[in-house]
Amino acid sequence: MVKADGQWYIFYHRPTNGTECSRQGCAEKIKIGSDGKIRQAEITSCGLNDGPLAGEGTYPAYIACHITDPTTQSRIDYSNPIMKTQTRVTSTADGKKQYITDIVDGSRLGYKYFRCEGVREITAEISGEFWGRVRVCTDKSGEKTAGETEIVCSGNETVHIPVKLEDGVNAVYFFFTGTGKCDMTEFTLIRG
Repeated sequence: MVKADGQWYIFYHRPTNGTECSRQGCAEKIKIGSDGKIRQAEITSCGLNDGPLAGEGTYPAYIACHITDPTTQSRIDYSNPIMKTQTRVTSTADGKKQYITDIVDGSRLGYKYFRCEGVREITAEISGEFWGRVRVCTDKSGEKTAGETEIVCSGNETVHIPVKLEDGVNAVYFFFTGTGKCDMTEFTLIRG
């Protein structure tokens, strides 16, 4: 925890590359109630941005604050080989580009939060071999579907997902179903 210019922040890290020594640095603002109690900081994709991210433009996939797949464990165990094959953040060999790898049937990627106005399409840059569907929801349970589309990927593809996001602050979750594996490098929110 660090206090800077009168604001408290929590700095933490997330595991990457499926190894114990790889980490992604993260930070969130801490809110202190009028009673002096510290409220638990919510893990988001916003970091030190002062509020929700802009609801338009391109974002790197690795800012996901929620990544799960059917093999996700309830605790981190680097001795388990599954850690190197589950959906996760990784980087190119030279370390210059991060992305999400090994997206499979049942993978879920979540991003919180975006201040949206008139968002009618989301595109996702994916690569690999994957055939199925991607559904965009505004909740991690997948009950609030905003749009979905088919994925036919053999190489590099831009997937266009027509969506109806309510104006205001929204989370965006990608739910993948299908066969094969793919990586996601970035996504773009497009106003219509």
